[in-house]
Amino acid sequence: MIKSLSVFFPAYNEEGNIRDVVFKAKKVLENIAHNWEIIIVDDGSKDKTAQIALKLQKEDSRIRVINHSENRGYGSALQSGFYDAKHDWVVYNDSDGQFDFSEVTRFIEKKDKFDLLIGYRINRKDSFYRKFLAKGWGALVFIFFGLRLKDVDCGFKMVKKEVIAQIPHLESERGGMINAELAIKAKNEGFRIGQVGVTHYPRRSGQATGSQVRVIIKSIFDLLKLWGKLHAITKPEFVAILGVLGVGAFLRLYKISEYMTFLGDEGRDMIIVRRLLVELHPPLIGPGTSIGQMYLGPLYYYMMAIPTLIASFSPVGPAVMVALLGVATIALIWWVGREWSGKIGGFITALLYAISPTIIIFSKSSWNPNIMPFFSLLTIYSIWKVYAKKDYKWLLVTGISYAFVLQSHYLGLLLAPVIFLFWILSKPKNNIRYTIYTVIIFLALMSPLLFFDLRHNFQNFSAMKQFTLESHGSFNGPIRGIQNFIPTLTQLNTRTIGGRNNLAGIIVTAILIFGTIWLLKKKKLNSVLISWIIVGTFGLSMYKSDVFDHYMGFLFPSVFLLFGAIISKLPKYLILIAVFLLVIVNIINNPLKHPANRQFQRSKEIASFIYDKSGGERFNLATLSERNNRDVYQYFHLVWGAKVVDTDPNAVFYTVTDQLFVVCEKSKELCDPTHDPSAWITNFGWSTIVDHWEVSGVNIYKLSHSI
Repeated sequence: MIKSLSVFFPAYNEEGNIRDVVFKAKKVLENIAHNWEIIIVDDGSKDKTAQIALKLQKEDSRIRVINHSENRGYGSALQSGFYDAKHDWVVYNDSDGQFDFSEVTRFIEKKDKFDLLIGYRINRKDSFYRKFLAKGWGALVFIFFGLRLKDVDCGFKMVKKEVIAQIPHLESERGGMINAELAIKAKNEGFRIGQVGVTHYPRRSGQATGSQVRVIIKSIFDLLKLWGKLHAITKPEFVAILGVLGVGAFLRLYKISEYMTFLGDEGRDMIIVRRLLVELHPPLIGPGTSIGQMYLGPLYYYMMAIPTLIASFSPVGPAVMVALLGVATIALIWWVGREWSGKIGGFITALLYAISPTIIIFSKSSWNPNIMPFFSLLTIYSIWKVYAKKDYKWLLVTGISYAFVLQSHYLGLLLAPVIFLFWILSKPKNNIRYTIYTVIIFLALMSPLLFFDLRHNFQNFSAMKQFTLESHGSFNGPIRGIQNFIPTLTQLNTRTIGGRNNLAGIIVTAILIFGTIWLLKKKKLNSVLISWIIVGTFGLSMYKSDVFDHYMGFLFPSVFLLFGAIISKLPKYLILIAVFLLVIVNIINNPLKHPANRQFQRSKEIASFIYDKSGGERFNLATLSERNNRDVYQYFHLVWGAKVVDTDPNAVFYTVTDQLFVVCEKSKELCDPTHDPSAWITNFGWSTIVDHWEVSGVNIYKLSHSI
């Protein structure tokens, strides 16, 4: 038994459910509570809910009705119930009949251990769409507030009246943020939160409103509003960063199908992801690297699978995924910059990162290295949380994000010394449990590569050992690293903050060097950030080959963060001048000022032309190109069900067809498809040209076997 209990039911257009729900609750309350009340909160229902509720009130004085003259939203209904309840404990339960109120005893049994008890639906009886939204919402609540609950929006909860009285006033009205707001504020005030499993039943009458688009948008807005308030983000700052995110999103998503890169690597990736989705053939390795016999991991292929499926197998889907991840990187770099160097530093960092031409280019296409900036930043930020804040749970994030870094590009190895150093400095013996969990998760994410190595005589391990440690590998000694450090840092700054302007890159490098010395003297230097830049730049400086832009992806966010930290400490007029000039330089070199490459459309047009000319018969395909391959065309053929066949010298009878289409992307004078040494052509055998066309700026040849 419980001494006193208030129960309330928020109701909107529940004429078919409210009477039964209240009657069942009365029967239960008479057996479990000495003093109780039932409150029906009618939120401006348009049906007969209000009339039924008032009739129930007349029949029993322990039933009260609160009427809203108009529909104010689920959150407002819960507020009315919470603040009008008069007993020590308050239970609220949705009035749609999807819960068995008798299970309130499960909550009462735990009331001595917790201040707020949150139900979670066992075998939830809702549509896949609503379940999907619930998972996404739970993920957002965890990301923004660190609150991990099985079912944050379950409409069956029990809370002490004391909690309602002591937490900051609940504000969410429309949308579903009210449940999360209650839990977040209770957690922040130090109240104990428990979870209780409850049975969920199908809705018998009425219509749910929680999955409506306007409700979802309002909920997200309320979430951001609460998050901003808890972190002292003022309205002007919130509007400013939303503006930066809007600009960043526009620069990355505008006509993305026309500006995205779609060449050989992208075509190959789409073929592998299609095989994963259609043939259920999970890859154990990712793409090969420029280092012989070494492969990346397959995590990026699995990332691509969802947007590919959503986009109905269009290559634009994964490109949009990368663009959205680029926008998320702007948000993350703002947050990290704000935490490390204040509001001004965070804003400057995010603004310059949002408009940097190189960053934009790598945020518009689907390719393994393009996700490195986000995951490298998350890796460094999480190990900083472990080191500086002693929040060891962030080790799990370090392990997950670093696995993505390593499977994006092999130069992600240069982050390993930084991670290891600050893991040691964080005194991991204080919480070895999270270290063990992190190692297990990291190894699980890297396991496909491990299985591949076990089956192939440790091919990747041997290649990596040669790459990093052996004298004839890819790195020179430390002397070369010292000599090339400033030029490499200048190259990085030129291609990122400097907007591809050489003079701007040199000036930024000077600011970073002297600014770092200045911050060091003032003892305001972030040791994790500076270690990230020094170790990464030094490693690239020892690299024997040319350092291309995408090699530096794991360092992209670092120089922006250091620049923001330095500039934010200067007088305001100097800040305005420096930022203004850099914004102008970056805008001048913005990639959108150039005509779209239309590689995706061009590849599709060429593939469609060949498909038509094949006449529905089996055919082979080859390309003659310096920077492209046949995968970009073959992918569309596979999706369309064309009878494209690979040539294989070991099974000529089965794989060589009667026609070979050759796409020559060279000038017509250099196209000689019958004598080119390409394997796809030589495997076809002696051939002769039977037709020729010019399509989308390339020459297409149809070959048949010589008699």
